[in-house]
Amino acid sequence: MKILIVSGFLGAGKTTFIKELTAHLDKSLRFVILENDYGETNLDSQFLSEKTGADIWDLTEGCACCTMKQDFISTLITIESSLSPELLIFEPSGVAKLGDLIGNIKKLNYDRFEILSPVVIFSPLNYFEYLKDKDYKEIYEEQIKNAGQILFSKTKNLSEEYINDIAGKIKKISPDSKILIHGYENQSQEWWQDLITNSSSKDFEIHEHDHEHEHENLPSELTLIPGEFNSYGELTRVLYYLLFGNFGKIVRAKGVLKIHGEWIRFEASDGRFEISSCENPSIISACVLIGKDIQEELAEKYFHAKKHYHEHHHH
Repeated sequence: MKILIVSGFLGAGKTTFIKELTAHLDKSLRFVILENDYGETNLDSQFLSEKTGADIWDLTEGCACCTMKQDFISTLITIESSLSPELLIFEPSGVAKLGDLIGNIKKLNYDRFEILSPVVIFSPLNYFEYLKDKDYKEIYEEQIKNAGQILFSKTKNLSEEYINDIAGKIKKISPDSKILIHGYENQSQEWWQDLITNSSSKDFEIHEHDHEHEHENLPSELTLIPGEFNSYGELTRVLYYLLFGNFGKIVRAKGVLKIHGEWIRFEASDGRFEISSCENPSIISACVLIGKDIQEELAEKYFHAKKHYHEHHHH
């Protein structure tokens, strides 16, 4: 079973990339997607099953590189032995350390796993901001160092100059990674094929921990069950509040909720948001905010959230 890890910081666009990848896979290829989401509600796997119809497995409420290491490994073995797909696409949480994940798989010494060259989805927009945050910097750089391929995302309104400048900085952090600064969606079929055939030749930075690394200063996560909104305008206003920091330092928010009886999905990160419609009526409403200093009561009020949630930090 080949394992393609699609890593990237919170909100970089990993799930969107996986959707695109599955569209380019040969119809006869047997593949499984494994999602390790930050929140207790796995909105990404809802989205992927709706868009791809693929077989999707979930690891929630913890991180595969540390707290859920055992679950992660046993899930890999279960998938391999019960389904034996040719390819497993794994999307770790946005704060997972790529080297640790690879180390966890390698320690198994299991000859039926082949680790492909890992893909890191990278949004250049907030590069400087994340590097200034000491808690994020280490993870952010660690993912870049261990990438086989770095694919830039969300570059639409950025100048060539800015993009090239960031690409130069990334090259310094990870000289042997391939970097694609534009439009992976326009790549040739061969390019997509290479992603799922190229074994990783890289020497990963794997940190042997005597103890699990703590995610103690990382963002916490708040899951709300939002009520119905009256109009798109109302939701748009709330998302602007969110981006302006009214609910705390939110790095990523996503959710599914109803506006006037109609199901919609929203995503917000990197100072922008997107609202789209949902096809699938079996969805439940949920909204996940990931960040620091989350103003829970305000968020509850604006999202018309009535239910309790349990807050969980990554420990």
